Amino acid sequence: MANSRFSLDGRSVNLTPSNEAGHQLHGGPEGFDKRRWQIVSADDRHALFSLSSHDGDQGFPGNLTATAHYRLTDDNRIAIEYRATVDQPCPVNLTNHVYFNLDGVQSDVRSHKLQSLPMRICPLRATVFREAICKNVTLTSFDFARRRCWRTISAR
Repeated sequence: MANSRFSLDGRSVNLTPSNEAGHQLHGGPEGFDKRRWQIVSADDRHALFSLSSHDGDQGFPGNLTATAHYRLTDDNRIAIEYRATVDQPCPVNLTNHVYFNLDGVQSDVRSHKLQSLPMRICPLRATVFREAICKNVTLTSFDFARRRCWRTISAR
């Protein structure tokens, strides 16, 4: 959140800055990524986690309960579903930045080969917020149209 604040129903809501040039990133310095989520249920095909946040937590209004459901589908995809309920108006935007080691053994992820077909990216400005103009990735370090080893890319 730019400048660690937002407007809600005509009033300004001040948030706890994340030490990102005065902005709040990832829900604050004690955001959900830094907390222990509770296991609600789990088996070999799914895991359901929950987390509660009290009114005023990191500056956000309202009590919030969130769940994250990770499932292995019948066609071997990982499906992730987030849900959140709040008891008063409050912006909520949950996402995932997890890294998986796909080798099946403990090893260095930088040896993995990656292929992805993105055509454009929206770079971050120096203030950590996205630029309005997205750019073509062809012939940049973000061009993964052909399989490349992560170690090669990260060494640039």
